[in-house]
Amino acid sequence: FGGFMKFVTLLFASMMSFVAVAQELPSDTSPRLAMFIPQQVLQSTTRGKKLLSEFQVVEKNWSDKIEAKQKEGQDLQKQLTSASIDDAAKEKINRQLRDLEFDFKKMQEDAQAEVGKAQQKIQVQFNNEITPIVEAVAKERKLQMILNYQQGLYTIFEPTWGLDFTNEVAKRYDAGSAEKPAATKAPASSAVTPKKK
Repeated sequence: FGGFMKFVTLLFASMMSFVAVAQELPSDTSPRLAMFIPQQVLQSTTRGKKLLSEFQVVEKNWSDKIEAKQKEGQDLQKQLTSASIDDAAKEKINRQLRDLEFDFKKMQEDAQAEVGKAQQKIQVQFNNEITPIVEAVAKERKLQMILNYQQGLYTIFEPTWGLDFTNEVAKRYDAGSAEKPAATKAPASSAVTPKKK
């Protein structure tokens, strides 16, 4: 299927871009931007890793089935090269190979469909879970725009600034409390309330 990391890349490429609603700021104030890295959230948080593991299970299941089918074909091909095989046996094996080829193509189609469905499920679930958090943090920080990070898109990327917004979103995503930060009880409020700048 092109591998798990290829899936992760495609997943992030197809995810929605997050753009905060513009805040009313004084005309002399510089634009307030932040960088969001979905890949960082998925791969560094417990909740994100759980989502990715669901896809890995589906991919591994189909990968094992396809590998077993390929080995079956290789074993039949070896039998054809045997010096002791007669014509009747060759014909039987050739029929088996033709049937195997049909089954293999069908299996690839089924695998592609199911893996694609698993990818879409993760995509939708992650977006539904992460969007309210991204929007909440953006509102608190009075951000005008959030840029989705894509490798190779930026000539200069300052890690401290670039990871600040994502790390805050990741922390809240794992805590599962950022969707309603205002409703948090006082003792836990420090975990979800950003420092004033």
